[in-house]
Amino acid sequence: MSTQDEDHLWDQIDQELVSLERQDRHIGYRPETVRFSDLTDILPKHVKAIRETVEQTYRVYCEVWQLQQKAASPEFLAVVYRKAIIPCLRLAPQAFERHFRHTPVLPFFSVCQDFVCWRFANLFAQRFSSLLREVEAEWNIKIRAEARRAMYQQLPKSANTGSGAHSKLDPKAAAIKSRDNAAVDRKPAGETSRPNPRPGARLMDPDGEEKIYIALARGREGKDYCEDLMRQGLETPEPWQEDGCPANYRSAYLKEPEGPGKRRWADRITDQKNKYQVRYNAMTPGQKSAYIEKARQFFQLSNSL
Repeated sequence: MSTQDEDHLWDQIDQELVSLERQDRHIGYRPETVRFSDLTDILPKHVKAIRETVEQTYRVYCEVWQLQQKAASPEFLAVVYRKAIIPCLRLAPQAFERHFRHTPVLPFFSVCQDFVCWRFANLFAQRFSSLLREVEAEWNIKIRAEARRAMYQQLPKSANTGSGAHSKLDPKAAAIKSRDNAAVDRKPAGETSRPNPRPGARLMDPDGEEKIYIALARGREGKDYCEDLMRQGLETPEPWQEDGCPANYRSAYLKEPEGPGKRRWADRITDQKNKYQVRYNAMTPGQKSAYIEKARQFFQLSNSL
């Protein structure tokens, strides 16, 4: 998302209502008075306070956006993260340091009081910044997870269940699908493993198939295709893993056969991809467009966070 698009989306949020809600709920980071006896507990207390402030601020933005009759899209979540959460976390150490400099840290009068206060404030602010970077990393993961859920929630019902795509197959594509379902996990003679699933049985649950279609919409091949599956968190089918296949698609694609007569996992991944490619090609233009758009949103957000 460009800076101009971010600014446009940010301007659509009712910032006045957000400000009023924060004031009404008394949301904001306010450094407390520091006493000498509190020095050992000061950082945990302030980290806890800033965590609560960020959580409440995020909740207010989501509630206001919902009141505006708009869904929390991946773009909205990314904008709130960059323009509300990040500034809140990065400005807190400065407020903490300013407040600390005016707090006596020595239990007695001293001509060195000002210097000691400044030195303590500087050291504690540096440590406070380090702790808040950990909080920022946690929020990065949280926002990415929320954006991913939002992406799937926005998919058409037919795309989420996969039934719409399968029901649109013409007779020729249906015959190819049945043949590929039977052949996708077939092993050479002499290779022992659990029995193959019956023709037409799924190797993936609907969520897994959804991720494959999103990867197919990108039109990438080989390791790049496997990389897209890996970034979406998809693992190889359990029957494959029971035969020694790595759970990571990219690692499986690169792994060499473990013995003579064994198929390369890259070949099985290609067979699986071809099976779903047939189904994807048989979808309606509207269904393909939905997957292309969701792929664009997911990988653009993933690259920006």
